[in-house]
Amino acid sequence: MLKMMKNITDNIKADGLAISFFLVVTVIILWQLLLPGYILTLDMVFTPQLRAYLEPGSFSNLMPIKFILVVINALLPSWVIQKIILLSIFFCSGYLAYKFLPVPKTYGASLWAGLMYMANPFVYQRLLAGQWLVLLAYIFLPLLLHLIFCYGIKPNFQNALKLATILFVISLCSLHFLVIGLIAGSIILIIHLSREIYSGNRSYLKNFFINTAVLGAALLIASSFWLVPFLLNQSQSIITTIDQRDFSAFATAGDPRLGTLFNVFSLYGFWAEALAWSGYFLWPKTNFIFWLLVLAALAIVILIGIVKTLRGQNKIQGISFLALTIVAAILSVGMGESIFKNINQWIFNHFWFWSGLRDTQKFSALLVAGYAYFGGVGFFVLVEKAKKFFAKTDVVIFALMILPVLYTYTLFGGLARQLQPVWYPASWQETVKILEADPSEYRVLFLPWHQYLSFDFNRKLLIQNPAKDYFGPKIIQGENMELESIYSKNINQEVEGVQQVLAMSGVDSTDQIIENLAKFSIKYIIFSHDLDEVSQPIDFDPATSSKVRLVKDFGDLTIYEIML
Repeated sequence: MLKMMKNITDNIKADGLAISFFLVVTVIILWQLLLPGYILTLDMVFTPQLRAYLEPGSFSNLMPIKFILVVINALLPSWVIQKIILLSIFFCSGYLAYKFLPVPKTYGASLWAGLMYMANPFVYQRLLAGQWLVLLAYIFLPLLLHLIFCYGIKPNFQNALKLATILFVISLCSLHFLVIGLIAGSIILIIHLSREIYSGNRSYLKNFFINTAVLGAALLIASSFWLVPFLLNQSQSIITTIDQRDFSAFATAGDPRLGTLFNVFSLYGFWAEALAWSGYFLWPKTNFIFWLLVLAALAIVILIGIVKTLRGQNKIQGISFLALTIVAAILSVGMGESIFKNINQWIFNHFWFWSGLRDTQKFSALLVAGYAYFGGVGFFVLVEKAKKFFAKTDVVIFALMILPVLYTYTLFGGLARQLQPVWYPASWQETVKILEADPSEYRVLFLPWHQYLSFDFNRKLLIQNPAKDYFGPKIIQGENMELESIYSKNINQEVEGVQQVLAMSGVDSTDQIIENLAKFSIKYIIFSHDLDEVSQPIDFDPATSSKVRLVKDFGDLTIYEIML
């Protein structure tokens, strides 16, 4: 009894230390990002009033999270909610990896695994791209893998429901990660199942198949709120618009010095690496020799962990993680130039739902989990070896612990101060007041007509157009991604119609354009002048047209009213 109590006390102390450790690291990573203001970067756009609406053709799996955020927004400012989300992403990714990856707790090996999982190029790139929902799903992977292993060992009803629950939670954040989780589960469970089939364990097989059916049924029932609408309206889904152009535009990026496959193995390869967007930011690979040396050191630690696990007592665990990393690497390469391109093309051609995974580099999340696990084991082995030669191993532990930090050093200190909290201009809130003062039914056109814009108030960083989120659902704005050969993937007929009207700006007169816009119930036009130097606005000067009236010119924004 005393021994059990001591173990519980030791675990509590260890957990307390881990919580403190990951809180400190989280603050060091975010740093000035925690100051008041919004963090706006590519797809991460928070506005004062959070809204829950569904875009045509999109899946409704995100609606529960959106509704929760709307409710919280009634109590807290949205910029505070954003800080809480960012804190949660980093703290939970580290702590859950520490807690649930099967890495020894001795010498801080599990802390190393957690640090590696929270601070790496995959997280760095996805945060710069503003993919906070992807990162929310990412934090649950260690817990998911833990529950898969538990189910593989003991496939009972309770473990089936736990596994179904975590898969459902992941699906609320990212359907991509739901597929990733299902693939990871299939790999691990097939390995466990093969062992039990070989040993002739009929009781195990019976429980496995019965409770797996329960697991699948529970997940399907819980997911029916988004799955049924999708199945009933497949022809109207965004998936139907995805084709070979998407596979090319979102192909995993290669590195001119490493190629695509080794770029993926080094946890890079996000498709936007190949675009001008990447020039906005600092990359650890810029200091290539230093980066390569750190990568080599990390690779040695991970390889030692692989050898140890494959020679250890729990080979099934080691084989499972190794299989995950290999499959993840193959799928993550996707349509990037590599020996696996044809395999991935075949998958895209023969599995209709796979087209939704056009950004296949998300599979690198499983690579990170594998590296964190094997690296944690390698950390433990190296410290054990060091004990034979040194009375104190503090230096060895510190040298190993600092490797993940050095490997993605630009993540720390608020992403090297590359992102800064900002506020929307006062003109935006004044525009809201003007629009709200009109009680009639109308629509508002926001120009320039781009899905992604660079605003002066956000230090010219490229972000998704925030107009609809800021000004409300009356806004009609560009949904044109303008990526390589893809101009737009929009399936909203109203937006498409307005886009065709604006496309005639060089042919039709201003009056004709205004008359055609009015057919869409557009009453107001808002111009943002941040892109005047690269995107020439349509001339809606009231001096040249009696069909428009200047409502207000704020300098950065101009509001016109259509007078018909």
